[in-house]
Amino acid sequence: MAGQKQEREAVPVSHDADDVDDVLVTGAGRHVGWLARGPANGTPVLYVHGWPGSRLEQCLIPGQVLRRFGVRLVSVDRPGYGNSEPLAAERSARVADVLAIADALGIDRFPVMGFSGGGSNILTLAAVAPERITRVVCVSGEMPWDDDDAIATSQPDQLAEVAMFRAGRTSELEEANRQFRSAFLEDVIGALSGMTATLSRREQSWYSQQWVKDTIVAEVTEG
Repeated sequence: MAGQKQEREAVPVSHDADDVDDVLVTGAGRHVGWLARGPANGTPVLYVHGWPGSRLEQCLIPGQVLRRFGVRLVSVDRPGYGNSEPLAAERSARVADVLAIADALGIDRFPVMGFSGGGSNILTLAAVAPERITRVVCVSGEMPWDDDDAIATSQPDQLAEVAMFRAGRTSELEEANRQFRSAFLEDVIGALSGMTATLSRREQSWYSQQWVKDTIVAEVTEG
């Protein structure tokens, strides 16, 4: 309870016996990485990670939490991240990977959760396959860059890059990504310091745990 000191249990970045980390080869021949955690008979929830990230992002939710609530959390590497092959296509085609994983696992209808850059993906998924989605949970979701209203409240440094993003795959964008990747992987936690400095006191308490930082480094490096 508030005001009482509590000992925090270290939560290692590891998998339980029921967890599955695998790669699906779709009917179209695409390789799609996915990770399922939680009780095998739990309620399926599909998870789409942010940027930069990977299917391992879901490990920020401890296994004991999934077991407590009976959730089978299935995360999917977005195209070009982790074990998923790149796919140059519209969002409506890119979210098909999530449906492919759900089909392979025999999951007909399911709630879907998207974090940060996964936000626009799950909203697109709900739009193209409403008969499959029972609930949409958008966590700090980043909206599509092609909608001026959606990005109106973005950070100034993000808005300054809109023109480059909208130009598509250019040498300028590729070079910017190379520089970002190099700097980010050199010091993942340091690269996030600007964002994490804005966390609330309660969030800072969670983020300060070593297992949380280790998980973030692992999932970003994998991505």
